[in-house]
Amino acid sequence: MDFIKTIKILAILLIATSTMYAQSDETVLMTVAGQDVTVGEFRYIYEKNNGDGANYSTMSLNEYLDLYTKFKLKVAEAKSMGLDTVSVLNKELDGYRKQLADSYIMDKEVVKALSQELYDRKKEDVRLSHILMSISKRANAGEIESKRKAAIDLLNRIKRGEDFATVAKKYSEDKNSGKLGGDFGWLTAKLPSGFYDFENAMYNLKKGEVSDLVRSPLGWHIMKVTDSRPARGKIKVAHILKRTDKTNPTLAKKEIDRIFAELASGGDFAALAMKNSDDEKTAKKGGELAPFGIKVYEGAFEEAAFALDKDGDNSRPIKTKIGYHIIKRIEKIDLDKYPTFEAKTLASLKKDSRYETQKERVVEEIKKNAGYKLNNNTLNRFVNAQTPEIYTYKWKAAEIKDDVLFTYGGKKDYKLSQFITYLKSNTRMRLRYDKKDPIAESIEEMLEGYVKETTLKYEQSNLEERHPEYKSLMREYEEGILLFEASKQKVWDKASQDTIGLYTYYEANKTDYMWLPRAELATYTVKTVDEKKAKDVYKCAKKKNDKELLEKFNKKDQMLLSSEINKVERASKSLGTIDWKEGARSELIIDDKTGEATFNKILKIYKPMIKTLEEARGYVIADYQDQLEKEWVKELKAKYTVTLNEEVVKQLKK
Repeated sequence: MDFIKTIKILAILLIATSTMYAQSDETVLMTVAGQDVTVGEFRYIYEKNNGDGANYSTMSLNEYLDLYTKFKLKVAEAKSMGLDTVSVLNKELDGYRKQLADSYIMDKEVVKALSQELYDRKKEDVRLSHILMSISKRANAGEIESKRKAAIDLLNRIKRGEDFATVAKKYSEDKNSGKLGGDFGWLTAKLPSGFYDFENAMYNLKKGEVSDLVRSPLGWHIMKVTDSRPARGKIKVAHILKRTDKTNPTLAKKEIDRIFAELASGGDFAALAMKNSDDEKTAKKGGELAPFGIKVYEGAFEEAAFALDKDGDNSRPIKTKIGYHIIKRIEKIDLDKYPTFEAKTLASLKKDSRYETQKERVVEEIKKNAGYKLNNNTLNRFVNAQTPEIYTYKWKAAEIKDDVLFTYGGKKDYKLSQFITYLKSNTRMRLRYDKKDPIAESIEEMLEGYVKETTLKYEQSNLEERHPEYKSLMREYEEGILLFEASKQKVWDKASQDTIGLYTYYEANKTDYMWLPRAELATYTVKTVDEKKAKDVYKCAKKKNDKELLEKFNKKDQMLLSSEINKVERASKSLGTIDWKEGARSELIIDDKTGEATFNKILKIYKPMIKTLEEARGYVIADYQDQLEKEWVKELKAKYTVTLNEEVVKQLKK
C-alpha cells in the first residue's frame, strides 16, 4: 500500500509540475507565420490592454486570442512587405528605444532608488550636532582650501580625544548651534537640494560617531549623531495666539487663561480663534495652520503640538518667544503608502542635486558589473602627445596608434579614435579649460564624460536581458509601428484613395446610408424693438413662403427680417414642439434684452431617402475600411499558418 501511495503522490507532483511548466512565461502558446508567441508575451499584452477585465475567463481569453492572432498576422505581413527595413520607421523606433532606455536607467535605477531611500529615511528623525567652517558663495579656491585645512585640524583634535561640544562652542561658525555645543536639534529627510552629502552622513552615522569632513553649500561640516527616534512626521493644528506686549507683560497671560477657561467650559475653538487670536493670517480660518513637520516652529510650540494624543485635543497655554498659544490638534498626517509616496516625489527628485550624485553611483555600478577596464598605456600615449592647443578650435590630434582605449568586459571595445572624434565634436567642452590647466587632468575629466556616455549606451544595449518589461515594451512599440504602416497601406489609404472601389462599395450598400424623415426648417429673426411689427411678421409667415415674406418686410433702406434655412431630421432639438407638417410654426420668442424676435417654420418635409456618396462619405469610408480589413485578414489566414497550443490555453483559463 505504501508503494501505491508513493506512486500516487509522485503522479500528483508530476501533474502539478507539468501544469506549472505549461504556464511558465517561456512556454509557447501559439505559432503565427513561423514565429512563436510565448505565454509571457501574451500574458503581458492581455493584462495590459484588458486591465481589470483580464480575468482569464473562457470568453475573455478566446476574444483576445483572436485579436492577438490577427495582430501577429498583420505584423508578419508587414515584415514580408519589407517595412522593417524602412529607414524612416527604424529611425522612429531608435528614437523611442533611446527615450525608453534613458527612462529605464534613470527612472528605475536612479530616481526609484532615491525615492526608496528617502521613504526609509522619513521614518526616522535624527538629533545632530555639528561644527561648521563656513564658506561664502564668492570664496575662491584658496579660501575654500584654507577652511578645509582648519576643519581638518578641528577634526583631528576631536579624534585625539577633545570634547566635541567644547570644540564646537569655541570654533564653530554656526553661532546658533555653537553656543549649544554644536547641537542642531532634530532633523529629518528630505534636506534641501545641495545638502545630500550632509543628509547621507546624518543617516549613516551611528549614535555617538563623528563624521569625516562633509561639504555643503554652507561650508565644511564635522557632524555627530547624538540620538534618533521614530519620525514625528507631519501634523495639522489650529492655534490661538496672544502676543506679549512689552508695555504690559502680564496681559497676554491673563487673556490666554481667560480663553482657555472658555474652551474648558465648552467654547468653540474656531469661534474663539476668530474673535481673539492675534495671528491675523490664521484667525479668519479658525486658527488653522498649514501641516508642518519638525524644525519648522519654535521648539516649545512643536513639542506641545506633537504631544497632543488625538484629533480634537487642546493643549494648555504654552509660552513662546512671541507670546502665548493654545493649540488644537486637527489631524496627524501619516507617511503615505510607498506607491503613493513614490508617485508624488519622482518629479521633485529629478530636480534635486542628489539626482546627479545618484546618477554617478549608478554609472559606476554599471561599469563595475560590465567589467569596465581602461587601457592606461593607450591613454598615457595620447596625453603625452597633446599640447595646450587641445583647448582651442585649431586642435588636431597627432598621429597615434589606434589601440583600444577601454573595454566593457571584452564584449564592447572603444578605440582611441572614437574618443578623439568625441573631443572634436565637443569643442565647447574643450574651450572651457584654460591653457594653464594641467593637460593630463583635463583629458581625464573629458574622458570621464565620454565614459559616462558610453556606459549608459552599453547599459541600454543590455536592457532587454535585464528588464523583461522593457523587452515587452520595445516589442510592442516595434510591432505597433509595423502594424500602423501596413494597415495604412493596405486599408486606410486604400479606402480613401481608391475612388472606384469606394464607389463600387457604396453602390452595393447604399441602402445602409439613409436620411431619416427631414424638414427644411427656416429660422426667422425680426430685427426690431417694435413688438407689434414682430407679431405682424409672425402672422404673415403663416401664409407666405420664405421669398414672399422676406420681400414684404425688407426694403432697401431697412432689412427688418432675416432667415437661415437648414435641413434637420425629425428628432432634431431645433424643431422643439413644432407639429410635423409643412407650414407649422414655433411660438414667437422676444428677447427681453435686445427686443429682437425669433421663430421657426417648417417650409418642406422630405421622406426618407438614400444619401449621396458625398453626403455619406465619412460613413462609407469607415465601412469600406472594415470590409478591406476583413478581406485582408482572410487573405493573411490563408497565406500564413497559425498553430494554437490548446492545452496551454486550457491551463490559462480560470
